[in-house]
Amino acid sequence: MQIQSSRLGTDGSSFKLLGRQDRAALEAFFLSLDFDQRRNYFGGSLSNLAIAEFCRTIDWTCTRIIASCTLDRLDGMAVLAYSPSNSETVELSMAYSGCRACP
Repeated sequence: MQIQSSRLGTDGSSFKLLGRQDRAALEAFFLSLDFDQRRNYFGGSLSNLAIAEFCRTIDWTCTRIIASCTLDRLDGMAVLAYSPSNSETVELSMAYSGCRACP
C-alpha cells in the first residue's frame, strides 16, 4: 500500500485528507489499535468484524478524516463528522496508534 501525499516531512511523514478510496488503509489503522486504544476511541472494545463494518458504513459526505501517515501506513487521525440533519453539530475524534518512533 502506498499512501500518496504532496508534503513529506524529513521523517517521511505527511498529512492526507482521506476519502472513500482509503477505506482499506483506515480499516488497517483501526485494526492495529490494541484493546485499550480501541476502547478509548470507540467507547468500548470492538471486534475486528465490527471495525470492518464501521469503516464500511462511514458517510463520506458528512465526514472528513485528516490522517497522519508515513509512506506505507496511517499512524494517527482526526475525524470530523457533522450531523446532516442540521449541519450545526460537529463531532471531533482523534486516534493515534503509537507506531511511529518519537525522538
